[in-house]
Amino acid sequence: MPESDAGEVRAVSPWTVLVVDDDPEVHESTTFALRDVEILGRPLRLLHAYSAAESLAVLQRESQVAVILLDVVMETVSAGLDVIEEIRGRLGLQDTRIILRTGQPGFAPDERTVAAYDINDYRTKSELTRAKLFVALFTAIRAYDQLHQGLTQRHFLQGTLDLTSRLSSLPDLAHFARGLVAGLEQPLGVPVQAHVFEVPPGALPADLRLLAGPPEAAAAATLAGLSDAWCAARAWQCAASRGICMETNSLAAWIGLPGERGLVVVARAQKPVANVSLQLMEVLCRNLDLSASTVVLSEHLRLLAYFDPLLGLPNRTALLEELARRLPERPAVLALLDIDGFAGINDMFGDDCGDQLLQAFAARVRALVGDEAFLARTGSDQLALLTDGLPAGGPDLCELCREPFQVGQEPVRITAGIGLVQLFGGTMLPAQALQQASLALKRAKDQGRGGTAWFDADYEANARARMQLLQAFADAPTREQLSLAFQPQWDIASGRICGVEALLRWRDASGTMVPPDRFIPVIESAGLIVETGEWVLRTALQALLTLREAGWADLRMGVNVSVLQLQAGDFVGTVRQALADSGLPAQVLELEITESLAVTGEAQLLDTLHALKGLGVSLAIDDFGTGYSSLSYLDRMPVDRVKIDRSFTRGLRGDGRSNRIAELMVSIGHHLDMRVLAEGIETPEQAQALAALGCDEGQGYLRARPMPLVELQAWLRAQAGGPAA
Repeated sequence: MPESDAGEVRAVSPWTVLVVDDDPEVHESTTFALRDVEILGRPLRLLHAYSAAESLAVLQRESQVAVILLDVVMETVSAGLDVIEEIRGRLGLQDTRIILRTGQPGFAPDERTVAAYDINDYRTKSELTRAKLFVALFTAIRAYDQLHQGLTQRHFLQGTLDLTSRLSSLPDLAHFARGLVAGLEQPLGVPVQAHVFEVPPGALPADLRLLAGPPEAAAAATLAGLSDAWCAARAWQCAASRGICMETNSLAAWIGLPGERGLVVVARAQKPVANVSLQLMEVLCRNLDLSASTVVLSEHLRLLAYFDPLLGLPNRTALLEELARRLPERPAVLALLDIDGFAGINDMFGDDCGDQLLQAFAARVRALVGDEAFLARTGSDQLALLTDGLPAGGPDLCELCREPFQVGQEPVRITAGIGLVQLFGGTMLPAQALQQASLALKRAKDQGRGGTAWFDADYEANARARMQLLQAFADAPTREQLSLAFQPQWDIASGRICGVEALLRWRDASGTMVPPDRFIPVIESAGLIVETGEWVLRTALQALLTLREAGWADLRMGVNVSVLQLQAGDFVGTVRQALADSGLPAQVLELEITESLAVTGEAQLLDTLHALKGLGVSLAIDDFGTGYSSLSYLDRMPVDRVKIDRSFTRGLRGDGRSNRIAELMVSIGHHLDMRVLAEGIETPEQAQALAALGCDEGQGYLRARPMPLVELQAWLRAQAGGPAA
């Protein structure tokens, strides 16, 4: 920051000294002894209190008492020390210096008291002649001045950090300016009236734009329109010098921005600003420089994130946010407009001509629909139009391409497909609205070039059904409609029950069981699977705890996990906390993931699986054989068990030919050091075939269907070797 040519102007204020003594003669002699005394270039201002209570009342209304001349013995022998305890404790006056005086030397405080209460000096009243009193006060005031300046500076620096931290998080310069006007009081220590002006490169006084100020300045758009001549003069002086101008009751400072731009803040107070040096004020301004530059950078990044630079339009991300804002408020129409054969036009005329065509197309759409509609670019040659409606008398989008577009020297005729969807608001998700418009656009494209189609009623009905299902499910946990069923798993060689799998069940408000394959995809798409999955995990662990307490201590609990759970938040922490709350060892929990997730997961998901394995839980791949498997990827996964899908178990007939795929799966699992469990075992023949293939464990209707916990306990008691009832 450039050095300021302006100096500091500070009013000379007196040092405040409080005399506390129950003897009026002491007050008179002290006043007489200190008449016309100056210390460090400033006069003294004496305040008087004649009791402990009166002294505390004075200190509560006086903010800057430098020294207290305090009688030790007043109403009681400890009155003076009691006052000091209040001063340092309840009143929190740490910088005020204390000189004890007494006419009874026998009541002198000991060393521990002097240290504990930070007492500057102790004198008998007979010692305090004018010369000795001056020396004692000079020492005490010098100490107070240093302490007070330190506290003021710490307050200023802390206020600077707090203010600039808040300002750095604001979205743009307009918010930054308003935040600065509202928060400048914090570091300065006094209420101020402030104006903030934006200064462009090479600005003249008329170019300074008012960004924020007091209510009376709201009508002024620029410096030239400001009625406050003093403020206008200070602002232009600061803009020209790019420095700091400090006076007793005011401040003008330059805040630098990238690109030779800047802000000027002019602040004025009704009483003197805290005693802050020019160097500290430069610290404030440098921090404001950094905060303002951060805001400008954030604003620029937001522009890149939400706007298309070629067309100067909002992009797909901005459209989704606009949909999220509008959908709950009112119905709307969303249209997607896509130029037919745009890739061929680019190939024929070149990318520059293609860019010009897009710009001309967007300009024509804007001219047709007006500024009230929300227009965005959502694809290479696709625009989205969000409007409150397209009434019969409104713009006809089919008219867009009736006239050719001028691209360079050539007129270019094009057609465009248009897909429209009526949005009814409510709980519809922005992505769903855009998907429906995309389906309508696909139908329009299927009709041929220049086709127009609305979202089909069947699609709309399906979407509404999904939303109704989603809304009904959202209330399921509070209505206790959710439950778990448990299906046993057994060791094929011995027949021993080794585990159970927890399966989510939902009985809706009408009492109807909703099939899992119907509601689980819906809650996954809406993100509700994360909260629901945690409920399943905790409920399953509580059920296992019940089983262990009843005597089945060797069972493991299998819980299915969605990819959204692994991606959302701290899933490892969720599992860790659920185990800690249940008190169960991690080894009894097995998390099941689908094969498609296992072989196509990202590195982050692989890290999550390793972290889960680090907790001690076991991992299983569900529906093994149904995905597009990469054995090299499976080999890197920390998986303990693979579960052969029921579709392969169903084909087992005991002959070698039909068993080859299952045999291959068992062999792969064992070669990867994993145990193998077959799902969907329904017949003894299937169980025998799996045993012959070396399959380790089984699960299916042959032994038991999924059942509630109470039924599971009764079933376990009925098994050979189960604990007694």
